[in-house]
Amino acid sequence: MVMLTCDVSSNLAKHVLVKAWNINGRTITPSIQPDGRYWVLPGGQLVVRHIKPSDAYSRVSCTAAHALSPTDTTTSNIGKIIVQGTQVKNRPVILLQQGSVHGKAGETLLLPCLAKGNPQPQLRWYKEDRVGQRRAVGQQAGRLQVLEGQLLLRNIGQQDRGTYTCVASNDHGQAEHSVKVDIVSQLVVSVTPSEQRVDLGYSASMTCHVEGSPVTSVTWLRNGRPLPSLPRMSVYARSLHINQVTREDSGMYQCVASNQEDSAQAAALLILGDSAPVWEYRFISQTLQPGPSVSLKCIATGSPTPRITWALDGYPLTQHQSRVVVGQQQAGVGGTVVSHVNLTTARVEDGGSYSCTAENQAGTTMHSARLNIYGPAYVRPMGVVLAVAGETLYMHCPAAGYPITKITWQREGVMLPTVGRQAILPNGTLTVSGVRKPDDSGPYTCTATGAHGRMHSATANVQVRVPPKLSPIIFHEDLSLGDRVSIQCAVLRGDTPLHISWSKDESQVEILQGVQVRSPDEFTSTLIIVHLTPENAGNYTCTAKNEAASKSQTAELHVNVPPTWTLAPRDVSVTVGANIVIPCQAQGFPPPKVIWKKPTGGQQGQYNTISEFGRAGGAHGAHVAENGSLVLEDVQIDDGGQYNCEASNGVGPPLSASVTININAPPSFDQSLTKSISVRRGATAKLQCHARGDPPIKLHWQAEHTQTHGRSVVRELNDGVRGELTIPSVSASNSGSFTCVATNLHGTDTFTLKLLVQDVPRAPHGLRVSDRGSRILVISWLTYETQIPVQRYIVNYKKTQASWSDGVSITVSGKDNSLQLEPLEPNTSYIVRIKAANNLGESPTSEPLQVVTLGEAPSGAPSGVVAEAISSTSIRVTWKDPPTHLHNAQLQGYNIAIKKLG
Repeated sequence: MVMLTCDVSSNLAKHVLVKAWNINGRTITPSIQPDGRYWVLPGGQLVVRHIKPSDAYSRVSCTAAHALSPTDTTTSNIGKIIVQGTQVKNRPVILLQQGSVHGKAGETLLLPCLAKGNPQPQLRWYKEDRVGQRRAVGQQAGRLQVLEGQLLLRNIGQQDRGTYTCVASNDHGQAEHSVKVDIVSQLVVSVTPSEQRVDLGYSASMTCHVEGSPVTSVTWLRNGRPLPSLPRMSVYARSLHINQVTREDSGMYQCVASNQEDSAQAAALLILGDSAPVWEYRFISQTLQPGPSVSLKCIATGSPTPRITWALDGYPLTQHQSRVVVGQQQAGVGGTVVSHVNLTTARVEDGGSYSCTAENQAGTTMHSARLNIYGPAYVRPMGVVLAVAGETLYMHCPAAGYPITKITWQREGVMLPTVGRQAILPNGTLTVSGVRKPDDSGPYTCTATGAHGRMHSATANVQVRVPPKLSPIIFHEDLSLGDRVSIQCAVLRGDTPLHISWSKDESQVEILQGVQVRSPDEFTSTLIIVHLTPENAGNYTCTAKNEAASKSQTAELHVNVPPTWTLAPRDVSVTVGANIVIPCQAQGFPPPKVIWKKPTGGQQGQYNTISEFGRAGGAHGAHVAENGSLVLEDVQIDDGGQYNCEASNGVGPPLSASVTININAPPSFDQSLTKSISVRRGATAKLQCHARGDPPIKLHWQAEHTQTHGRSVVRELNDGVRGELTIPSVSASNSGSFTCVATNLHGTDTFTLKLLVQDVPRAPHGLRVSDRGSRILVISWLTYETQIPVQRYIVNYKKTQASWSDGVSITVSGKDNSLQLEPLEPNTSYIVRIKAANNLGESPTSEPLQVVTLGEAPSGAPSGVVAEAISSTSIRVTWKDPPTHLHNAQLQGYNIAIKKLG
């Protein structure tokens, strides 16, 4: 196998798409499946499988385009594939490394695993479960498939997220590579609660729920802007917490989730809860001369927005009074209201204690201050004053004029107070505690004394009213569907006229179906429910009202309702490794408790609850959700079978349903079986595999680079099928990988065995000279691994011109891989060969190695030396060469020495 990449500048690589490869004029485009021996991966790499000698010097080029202009393509220079033969054994090496890959839900994703090694590595895929343990990836028909060692995931979903590891292994070791798979699915965001009302000073929390993947960032906004940096606001685990809520915190909060390809948001409304009014501004006391205009102003804030009313000495002021203008308006947003009282012309009788009262459903606050107008004393008419029996009566004397020196009260000409229940406050207000009827009824006269002793009086007629008092109302505690209910509300005392009414959860009972109200007299009202239903449950309130007050009594009606299914569990079928959720939801009162059980496998009727029974690999991955659904993650074969969901609340018999989880098991092989087998040449080889999974399982055998010659037998077992391939009289040509392929309706799996045929050794290779001298040679060699160890090596050498019968043979141990040859002759050509032997015989001889020893100085002197004088100044010297066998190298020259005698 060889992998070629399209060479692109590193700064452009992420923007470039490989459109096609061209090899010897043939165009191959990217695909998730191979095109014969060629495969262009989705990442643009070209893979050439099962390299042949004919692939040598194939002409290859790639065509690429920029992602922004895919129609504008560029073709690379032409390259060549060079095939080099090698017999060296080595461990696997992973060629393509990917740290992570992304795929969109529903798409097809290819995880390549390209490895080289000798022998060709076997590839297997694993996936980490939720506790980090690796589990072999089983093939699933139509979805998961392993093609030539590459993992193909079709119709991907969130269950396919995780870390996948490819392990490449052969006889010399293994290599592995892990890739993280993220599934990109559409982001969907929701915020809970979607709306909440929080009182000032309290805390608020909201949680952002994000579905989809991946999620790279989650951001909170308020009214479309980033959250202010306040210590009161914190974000933890996608939840926003606001401590001590203020008015500025109200508004729309948005959660925005995003990744590189998508974003989504959801909003939640934070409404300020009921907060009692507080004063932003209040008028002050004033003392004026008659005549000028006067303006009094109050500003209050609250939630909901308060309403401000005005009073003078306790008597309401309205807009319909002459010379008095009362008005109010809301100021901007945030629950602030401005109100005022304007007097066009101040008169003596306008003086008194003015009060403004701000009120909303959360509370009331009042402010009062005097407006003094110079002039004689004046007491405004008081008319009829209502008092509530048993409570304290406060009667203010509405005196005007300034200065006022004294205020007194009389009743029937007698100065007050006359009894201990009566008192006059410093501001002239008369109080009567524990008002009684008729003792405290009648006229009361207030007299104000001004400057120079001038006095003015006015009389109030006090009428005492008795408020209603109700008897307690109580519902029977043990009420069930279909029961009858009758409950009476009686007014024990109180002035007439009386009005009695019923309400349920703040709604009038008269509009509720199946509920009757009967009033035998004006003091009694009876609530009747003829046939109880679940809708009748709630809080019932009886209210009696008269001129003095309104009084209520409340009781809660509980209707016991046996459990009924809102979502009953159903049988499911699931593939090994998937996640499932089986709903089991019931309603009733009290709210039913849902538990899941599984038979123990012992006596009939014995169960273990879901928190007690174990699973293969531990109890992780099995739990009951808050809504009662059973959740099983990374389903295994042992998780199949019958389960029982039971909902009970103590009302009637428990509600029970049994479901069966059918585990669709694709084939998987027993990996504990031996993965290699050694057989002597000529013997019979039996290769076995054991596959488990749902029947029927079909088995067949595939051989590496050759046809399968042998007899295949498949036997059915209780826990699967066993396949056996018998190959008689094996030879070296049968060596290699044999793959057992198992297939059923749910997928495919493979199990590969290595058949090693024991034979005589292969001829050593790599014979070379590691050291050389004139009379020695040191040779070394390499050998192939064999099933039967090499016992000895036989080294032969001879002179090049000699025959092998005249050569020398040396035998060394099978543990050696070098030998020193000696004694040799200098400057002589030798031929060396070697063969290996084991207990089955000898290997062929290796390729011969020819080598020449180094030369050395001649070992013989010249002979026949003759010196002859040819003149008075010269001598001729002649001689004969030494014998050829004494040259020891090519003669390069002679050294002639001469000396003078005498």
